Amino acid sequence: MSVTASLIRNNSQRQSKSAASVTSSNGNCELTTTSNLSVDSERANAVNSRHRSIWSFVETLSATLAVFGLFFIQAILVARILGPAGRGEFGAILYFPRDLLLYVGLWGSVELMTAWAARQNTNPQVLKVYAVRLALLTGFCTATLAFSLATIVLTATGKAHLLPWCAIVALYLPLEHLQLTVSAVDRGAGAFRRYNRDRVLFAASFPLLAFTVFGLGWNQWLPMGSLQLLCCLWVAARLIGILPTIYDMRGFLAKSDTTAQASEIETMIPDRHTLRSLLSQGSSYAWSVLANEMFERLDLLLIIIFASLENAGQYFVSLPIATLLVLVPNTVSLFAFNWGAQPNKVMSFPGIVALFLGLLLVQSICCVALMLALPWLITTFYGPDFQLAIAFSQWLLPIAIVRGLVQVVDGFAKGAGLVSWTIGARIFSLLCAFSVAMIFYPYLGLFSIPLGMGIGQVLSLGTIGWGCFREIVRRQRVAEVLRSAKI
Repeated sequence: MSVTASLIRNNSQRQSKSAASVTSSNGNCELTTTSNLSVDSERANAVNSRHRSIWSFVETLSATLAVFGLFFIQAILVARILGPAGRGEFGAILYFPRDLLLYVGLWGSVELMTAWAARQNTNPQVLKVYAVRLALLTGFCTATLAFSLATIVLTATGKAHLLPWCAIVALYLPLEHLQLTVSAVDRGAGAFRRYNRDRVLFAASFPLLAFTVFGLGWNQWLPMGSLQLLCCLWVAARLIGILPTIYDMRGFLAKSDTTAQASEIETMIPDRHTLRSLLSQGSSYAWSVLANEMFERLDLLLIIIFASLENAGQYFVSLPIATLLVLVPNTVSLFAFNWGAQPNKVMSFPGIVALFLGLLLVQSICCVALMLALPWLITTFYGPDFQLAIAFSQWLLPIAIVRGLVQVVDGFAKGAGLVSWTIGARIFSLLCAFSVAMIFYPYLGLFSIPLGMGIGQVLSLGTIGWGCFREIVRRQRVAEVLRSAKI
């Protein structure tokens, strides 16, 4: 709770005590005064809470824009350094550890930590200790799985020469899991300032390190090629980027008395075997993330399998441009998860419609602007060798509009516990997207892949949105029953 809210609460308590002392002499008059003070206090708290929510949204949106700006700079640096074919190789190396398994390997720990931290009876610092343990476990397991899958797929597609660098890049997963899981506690606890600061610094580590090494010409003094050096810098940057997160926990991790910490966490987790309980409770989220990532990354897997390395590099370059349209919905989805995680949160349909119409309007305007600027944008920032990326971007931009809306409803659904529903929706969309891509591949070639993804996103929006609609109606009915009972 903020200082302002505390002052309001303390002032309200003092006023209530003063009112109670006078009640003995004038009960009727004092009852009215106390009631007025209580109403005024509730209104002040509501206004203050609304201001904090707005400010947190602005901070989070600004951080999201900063993270994407860094991601965009990173994409430009890698494309300029490696060229189309090298960019395709780098994308193939990162596909399994980053694109497919990064969030799947978390096994629902991010959503679980966020939901726990959102409760009023939890200690965020205690949760962070177990977040570190869980992140190291999931990180190393995911790294092993990522290299195993990369060995199978890259060997089958004639790209086995990339496997040594897949093994090196996979080492970054424990560090990435550590940052994501620990930051999830701050997000759930409402500490958005620290959450946003840590994720911006973490995202800045790789582009800053790569720019320094290649900009100052240090790469010429190292006995390796540009692709191999970037893979090593990818892991080194994560080691640097995780330092702010660890620094925030320095005092708590330094405590020698862990008995109190263990007893406190056991009050939150009804199981002696804490890590086993964490994995068990997070399994439902994990299956949801697995279904989501398999669907969202289907196009990249098909590109790696069917496209040459040069054409794959063109497709990888077009992705950051399309991601521009997902920035605002991505921020809204963070808050939508918290809304869904609060059982007493009742939303009105006019407000929901206004939210989605606003998002649709903003995304449509940005889509038209980007469509017009695509030739200049790609040629200026990536170079004349990436002309095919223009055509790919023209397919991906309209799809990104629907994808942004899907993120919002998916965030609410996960927070509300509609995990089984989202899993079914994603699997259904995955099968439809794959079928469409394969049916139209003989006629459209690689462009059948974004076509299938677009149809899949529309189906996801409809199915997940229907589940959210039913949940909102249920909450409204429960609220109406409770309101009638009080009357």
